[in-house]
Amino acid sequence: MPKPIENVEMIYLSGLLEKVIRKSNLPLSCNESFHHLKDKIFKESAETISLSTLKRLFNGNELNNPTKASLDVLAKYVEFHSWKNYLSNVRQQDKYLLQHSLSIIITTKTIDLKQVTGLCEKYGHLPEIYPFIFTVIRLASEQKHKDFFLQFFSLSNLFNKHYHTEYDFYYLGQSITLAMRENEELAKEMTTTYCNNPLAIQYCLESFVDEDYLDGYYGIWLDEYHKHKKDPQSLAFYYALKYKQAFMTNKKEEATQWYKLIVAFNPDKPLCNIVEERCLAIRLIEEKHQPDAKQDEIFSRLVQIECSRKGEYKGCQLYLLRYLYMAQKYDWMCTIVNLFDQHSTKTDEHWLLKHANALLLYKAFAYHLQNQPIKAAELFHKVDTHLFDPFIYQSMMNDFNAIKATLGL
Repeated sequence: MPKPIENVEMIYLSGLLEKVIRKSNLPLSCNESFHHLKDKIFKESAETISLSTLKRLFNGNELNNPTKASLDVLAKYVEFHSWKNYLSNVRQQDKYLLQHSLSIIITTKTIDLKQVTGLCEKYGHLPEIYPFIFTVIRLASEQKHKDFFLQFFSLSNLFNKHYHTEYDFYYLGQSITLAMRENEELAKEMTTTYCNNPLAIQYCLESFVDEDYLDGYYGIWLDEYHKHKKDPQSLAFYYALKYKQAFMTNKKEEATQWYKLIVAFNPDKPLCNIVEERCLAIRLIEEKHQPDAKQDEIFSRLVQIECSRKGEYKGCQLYLLRYLYMAQKYDWMCTIVNLFDQHSTKTDEHWLLKHANALLLYKAFAYHLQNQPIKAAELFHKVDTHLFDPFIYQSMMNDFNAIKATLGL
């Protein structure tokens, strides 16, 4: 059965149909004109397309499911080898026009919001929209362009799942957040807008968890976020980060209060991996536990997580170990590393590769604690600091240098 074209390709369908109309010089307003078009197509391309298909296409009734075979015929009629060849040609033109627009913006150092909005509407489906918008973000950051940042999350197609991936969205949110680091006052002005916008919340607060700036703009955003998100997942996320903020600034009593809130609330469904890791680590820091699956609920949960992995790395160790290293709970670091190192894991996906790389640092330290210097050094030398996530880069580098000194490397 012929397959319909993809959603992203639909954008170019109207342009192809316009080319067919121009070349045929037919009004396509009656049955006779469609007969003439069918004959012209056959004469030009030696291909046949049914009258019913032509009528559905040009009357707008097949815009949701035209087949590639039908479009191949039309593309050949207007002198392209195929629908794929037509797409390649027109996308190349769009890419160059987008690049030209970016060159003008860089040359004039002027961000015309109306123009940027129009470019996102017209070219937002292209992969090249991201290099374009990243550059505009940098310029807007240099100029402290408040209006651009206020309107950013309403720009068309940037977060359209038909055209882009979750990784695209993550790095777009990261680009905005890195700009905020350099403009604390601007970040404060964005607080209310961003902490009420679902896209900004997801990609600038919940995905880019800027632990390096808990005492800066991110801490302010986090408190505003808490005013609007009260579901159990968001509460656990907020409490865990406030605990870390207090712990890192030696506010032990305040940290204890956040810990008590974590213990007191009972979520109605499982927490996501990273949030659960943070909360489990905080309980290991604040409470006395033992590595006994039958007697200890926390260790029992860790064993359950380890068994559920089925040979895949799911990011279950990194935040546990980072928090435990912060609190110098070295015995539990060794216990967790030994538990999760019982089985090898696959890390063939971008986010997990970064997690697994960062994890090597704390595993190296744990093996050092267990008097295995050769294995500790081997793991440490595999760490690639360029893969550390920007939202924990400074804290990771601090740990990296401290562990390097401890290992005598």
